[in-house]
Amino acid sequence: MQAATFLRTYFAGLDDGYAVGFDLHGSRSALAFPVTDTDALARWCTDNGALFGVCAYKAPPANGSRGVEDGVSALTAVWCDVDTDAGTHARAVPGHDHVRAVLASLEVPPSLIVDSGGGLHAYWMLREPWELYDARERGDAKALVHLVQQAVSVAVGMAIDNTSDLARILRVPGTWSRKYDPPRPVQ
Repeated sequence: MQAATFLRTYFAGLDDGYAVGFDLHGSRSALAFPVTDTDALARWCTDNGALFGVCAYKAPPANGSRGVEDGVSALTAVWCDVDTDAGTHARAVPGHDHVRAVLASLEVPPSLIVDSGGGLHAYWMLREPWELYDARERGDAKALVHLVQQAVSVAVGMAIDNTSDLARILRVPGTWSRKYDPPRPVQ
């Protein structure tokens, strides 16, 4: 799956707000794009090996930042980032094939799985975007993401990183992970 197809699918159903791309391994700068222009976000992420913000923002984050939870206005999926033995990590991690098999065997398997070059990102797409109007709703959304991640951790049989913050950035398929030398494809 290429970046444009992934991002179009990921942000489907949103009519307003902003999606963020963040150049983690280069300029460490972010750009915000209207959620209705995911093709521009895809081009920027592809050109810069950038990551994307998993939630939409009500306004572009200030000063080229990747955004903060207080600015999040909607999410379209619940996500999980599982480091595997496909990458180099500071702690013990599960096997790549094991995690892929566990994800596929879940009662509700992920809608999308992305091989990040050092692990797997799993996404459970929501039927419709969950619009978040206040801090309580953002807290509820974060709690749901955390619960799903805990369930995946139990199913995998090892602790995984808590990536439930709503300002989370993750890799985009069709780009390259420049975390490694040589860079690895994200697919």
